[in-house]
Amino acid sequence: MYTGFILLFLVLVARRKVRALLVTVVSSVWALGLSAFKLVPALFWMSGVHQGAYTQSSYTWRYLGKIFLGRNWHGANVFYNQGIGWHEYGAYVGPVIVVLAIVALLGWRRDRITRLLVIGVVITITVSTLGPLAGAALAKLEFLPRSNVSRLVLVGVIPLALLAGKGLDVLGSRRWLWWIPAAMIGLAAIDLFTLSYPVSTQAFTMDAVREKMPVLVNPIAYSRARYPEGRGGREYTRFSALVEQGYGWLDYCPPLNPSPAVVSAEANAKAQFAEIKGGGEARVSGWSPNGFDVDYRAEEESIVVFNENFGFGWTVNGAPALNDKGRLAAKVPAGEGQIKMRYRARGIGVGIAIVIATVGLVIGLMTSKRRFR
Repeated sequence: MYTGFILLFLVLVARRKVRALLVTVVSSVWALGLSAFKLVPALFWMSGVHQGAYTQSSYTWRYLGKIFLGRNWHGANVFYNQGIGWHEYGAYVGPVIVVLAIVALLGWRRDRITRLLVIGVVITITVSTLGPLAGAALAKLEFLPRSNVSRLVLVGVIPLALLAGKGLDVLGSRRWLWWIPAAMIGLAAIDLFTLSYPVSTQAFTMDAVREKMPVLVNPIAYSRARYPEGRGGREYTRFSALVEQGYGWLDYCPPLNPSPAVVSAEANAKAQFAEIKGGGEARVSGWSPNGFDVDYRAEEESIVVFNENFGFGWTVNGAPALNDKGRLAAKVPAGEGQIKMRYRARGIGVGIAIVIATVGLVIGLMTSKRRFR
């Protein structure tokens, strides 16, 4: 969504707007066609999920120096009341880019695009710093993806980087400064890579969890335990350890997920994955990432409720599954039987078909161009 706004802005600032719009539309169609196998199911998923409210971070204007110039690692505390790990490290631009953006201001009067880029930088950065004030306003725009208000600063990096490019143009227009653009690009690359490399070494490097984890009673269970481990004076959540033990983790649920309705192991350690409302027994006989099998014995026609969040795309023996207060359910007759629950993302078939058609079109166009040559 935000990328779409940026593309629209770039089309509006271009001198040949029709040409810019045509190039943007054509390139977007190719990108959407090649990514449809993932994009179409994602759109179906989002259509059935109500997004939560915008996370209201604190006012961050006083921390812009740290955001754009601070060489922050994962987990750094950058501004007051941050609340979660540092995600805005992608906003780092470094001193070289800032200097080039300032140099671009020399062409403020005679270059319309420079003026528009400056306006874009100011607007996006200002909104990202308004925290509680902006969060209340953005929450009313339900079509916008939900996140922390402070993360909107990432959108401002794009016009800021383009402004730095304008700064290179200004320097390159003076013959006696011909060597400076190349030197500035080299310095920017060194600056960025010397930060990105050590940050990348932080990935998946935590020590094993020392605290003993509870035994997984059910084949499929959920937990809210965090099992934090200390490093550098900070505590890091070790949900990966729970996942390795077979648990689903509920402590962090993205805004594009439904509100969790499942019962955690801490809330009810004896809770069964499958329960028959009318009485009887149910046992998981097999499971995989995309489904599970349950053998049951029901005393009467009843509803079997599974400790799994409901989602469109679940089927029970080939028929659409039921939604029981946010949890997955299936209707079963009296007696014994087996339930085969399977999940297939809605729109995956359509997405694959679009990708195949797009690839075929690409091959066809390439073949036809060779023939004309």
